[in-house]
Amino acid sequence: MIIMLNSLLHFFEFSQRWNRVLSQSGPQLSESLSRSASPLLAKELHIDAVISPEYSGPFDSILCEHFTIPRLVRLGSVLGIPSEGHSEVLESNSEGITRWPVVYFKVKKVCGSTEEEEDQGPYLANTVHTSLYMGGSTNSLAPCSLDGEEPSLWTSLSPPGLSSTVDQFS
Repeated sequence: MIIMLNSLLHFFEFSQRWNRVLSQSGPQLSESLSRSASPLLAKELHIDAVISPEYSGPFDSILCEHFTIPRLVRLGSVLGIPSEGHSEVLESNSEGITRWPVVYFKVKKVCGSTEEEEDQGPYLANTVHTSLYMGGSTNSLAPCSLDGEEPSLWTSLSPPGLSSTVDQFS
């Protein structure tokens, strides 16, 4: 019991000394790093849809839902936005099969809150602080996307447009 009380007293004295040192030294390195490390908010974001025969607009609902969560964007990057739940963009009405699990957009211009910040480093874009401008369409390389558990054009045994032919062979 005496050893335990003695240990507690040493710990208490150490923590008091440590708190005094911290209070005298001013702002800490970790505080300044965390302040400077967060990306600035984008005031404007200009994007174009990446051309694909697999999807077409309107893209309003998919973009609005995607940017309800702040997203990191940078000039020239390609944004891959999941299309699940957006039938107006991607589903064949007759078959009900998602044709492409991701819609791609290319970032054409990013503007910060001041003009000096235009097209510099990464920004955070969201529906609250950022005005989104949708341009036309553009050609761009995009990553291959074969994720998703439901049948798609690529994994379906009866792809849209070929179902009558598949039925003839069955």
